[in-house]
Amino acid sequence: MAEVLIGESAGLVGLAEKVQELVETNHRQGVVEVDGRHYWQHEGKVVELTTAATLDAIARVRGDTEAVEVGTLESLVEVAVSVTVPGALSAIVVTCPARAELFATQTLLVELHEEVDRRVVAASDPLLPGFLEGHWLTPEAFRLMLLRACLPAGDRDELLLYIARIKDDVTDVREDDGVSQSYAAVASGPKAAGETAWVPVPGRVILQPWRTFHEVDQPSSVFTFRMRKGRSGPELALFEADGGMWRLEAMRSVKGRLEELLADAPMDLPVLI
Repeated sequence: MAEVLIGESAGLVGLAEKVQELVETNHRQGVVEVDGRHYWQHEGKVVELTTAATLDAIARVRGDTEAVEVGTLESLVEVAVSVTVPGALSAIVVTCPARAELFATQTLLVELHEEVDRRVVAASDPLLPGFLEGHWLTPEAFRLMLLRACLPAGDRDELLLYIARIKDDVTDVREDDGVSQSYAAVASGPKAAGETAWVPVPGRVILQPWRTFHEVDQPSSVFTFRMRKGRSGPELALFEADGGMWRLEAMRSVKGRLEELLADAPMDLPVLI
């Protein structure tokens, strides 16, 4: 339901004057209540606020309540569309691969509350499984992390097979050329029993972790795979090796998806990175 504009043609000049009087009494412009109805003075006009969603959004902008937190891009757009006050929203900003924020206009903030400094009306954060980049893990914990947080793409399955062959009796890890590694383990078999075998460690792998919204494609990245000898056995870790380019790719994908969802929206709301 659209908000109702109260003007002279409606024969409600007295109501508009009463709203103006209340605004001046409160020493600020904004939302006032008259006979159980809510009105907003905007650019010299009086608008009756008729939807609960709009009143809720106004309360969030004024700082009366916290910003709405949602988990999908579609839900964020639904919040934006529910705000029907003209010119109330300025943009959706993709602040990182896993967060998008809905901003109110500075003009609206000034008119609603002269001291308010928070502009975020709503924000969306996806529920992600947790990709542990830069953490040293046991082979079993590392394997479970790959299964839980990475799509079956790139080098994931080959890396899983490699990890399955790592035994707890790793005796040493060495740098071969400053980049690649090898680890020493007790060889098995009747001919090599008791001897030490050096097994090469894959240096770089391509993986596709869950790191952004489920509604867009997950970007692939190059990682450096490392191993070390821990106190209770071998430890494994992944380190980002693409210079963070995946972040820009993911944010562009989120921006594109938001623009698709906003294509049929009744307002012109830009999406920024």
